[in-house]
Amino acid sequence: MLHIETILYRYENIDKVYESIPKHEDITWHISKVKSRKAPESEVWKDKRVILYDIDCKDNDFVSKRNIPFNRMKDGWFCLLDDDNTFHDHMYEVYQKYKDTDFKGMVIGQQNSSNNKLRLDANYPSPGWIDTGNVLCHTTALETNKWQNSLKYPRDFLFWYNCFKLFKRQNTILLKEVISNYNTLR
Repeated sequence: MLHIETILYRYENIDKVYESIPKHEDITWHISKVKSRKAPESEVWKDKRVILYDIDCKDNDFVSKRNIPFNRMKDGWFCLLDDDNTFHDHMYEVYQKYKDTDFKGMVIGQQNSSNNKLRLDANYPSPGWIDTGNVLCHTTALETNKWQNSLKYPRDFLFWYNCFKLFKRQNTILLKEVISNYNTLR
């Protein structure tokens, strides 16, 4: 099972993101939004693979919006898509490659920005150079790690760095392939 999580902040791109996700039964898309905002009209909500969470928090409370769906993720792989990013085909190919193995860890690939320039190298991560969209991570990491506020590092970097520390170097695979495009739909 591949779990994709999106915190819904900009609503206008949800259909484009949905169309970019492969239509396979082994993918579940977790979408969280605040109760105070109405969900946009969309065919997305008719898909049984899509779970919508109405969360009682502020719209900019990304920590709550990301942590609450974790309770529904019990096994498989996890990746995060911000609500303006497409699901890159290479990310699904990487998942297909590792999902049936005994490997339990995280896969980090390179990331391109919207102008197709390399934004992130697949070097061993430090707590400031792992972005959300370019990581596939086994959900065992979610039992230990949660998003949190951080004054020193941005939330996303801190979360993925803690996952990297959990899995350690021997359980982290670094790819030269691009498995994420950053802000593709902006």
